[in-house]
Amino acid sequence: MRRHGKTLLKLGIGIAILLYLFRRIGFANIAATMASINPICIPVVLCALMSAHAVHGLTLQILAMGHSVSLGYCTLVSLRSWIWGLITPARAGEVSMIYYFKQAGIPLGDATAIAFIDRLSVLILVVILAFSGAVFYEFDALAWHIVLASFVVAVLSGSLLLFRGVRGWIGRTIFGRYQEHFSGFVPRLKTTVTEQPLRLAGVMTIQFLRLLALYAVTKLVFYFIGENVRFLDVCLISSIAWIIALLPVSVNGLGIKEGVQVLLYKRYAGIDEASALAVAIWVGVILYCTAFAVYGFLTISSKKED
Repeated sequence: MRRHGKTLLKLGIGIAILLYLFRRIGFANIAATMASINPICIPVVLCALMSAHAVHGLTLQILAMGHSVSLGYCTLVSLRSWIWGLITPARAGEVSMIYYFKQAGIPLGDATAIAFIDRLSVLILVVILAFSGAVFYEFDALAWHIVLASFVVAVLSGSLLLFRGVRGWIGRTIFGRYQEHFSGFVPRLKTTVTEQPLRLAGVMTIQFLRLLALYAVTKLVFYFIGENVRFLDVCLISSIAWIIALLPVSVNGLGIKEGVQVLLYKRYAGIDEASALAVAIWVGVILYCTAFAVYGFLTISSKKED
């Protein structure tokens, strides 16, 4: 009950921030900007989004090397875990990829290590981009502290995995009495991080390409409402908003992410507030509608197979 109360409070905070933005910018201005979008935007954006999942599927296949999983299956794992991540607090549903990999016959420990490395590699890349954005835009002291703290946490998390003692501590402490079920976690982590640097470099490179494909969704929506914003600004501002949205203030960064984007696009990219918020809303609508459509398609397909 207490947990539900915290979730409802965070949801209320996010909605309150959005309502404030709507009132400050003007609902009519936002609605008019959203209505101005070129309809061809939808199929083009969907192509970029599906490309990002295909690239993510390749990342997961590389991480699962040694196990018999196809690129198609890994792409489906990417889609399914992404859908669950959208509808769960703190995107916790993304760890559902562990379940899907286990269904494919991958041991629980290995599946957990794959999910752990996948999530951590994305976090490190996003924090590096956010840190670069803070440097590029010459942030003030408070903004620097927020971004720098996130950067330090992510880099330390990644660096600590290089030490054998820390990897052993993760295996013993986090999994505790269930350690025998996760026996493959530490070996898989060690193999990927310390013994196969080229494989890890490949994963980081492909994850970066995936991020670019995801950020291209925002860039395309800006383009189709008639705003000329640099792709560099989209990458840096989206990363900064992503990191700040990790603060446990609202559910999945609701309101926080939109507010940060409105502020930064106006200050550093010269985009008016109505356009920035309209794009944030359109991106959210496209993501959630796509997620529900894909979920429905996968559900119907699985029933037909049964």
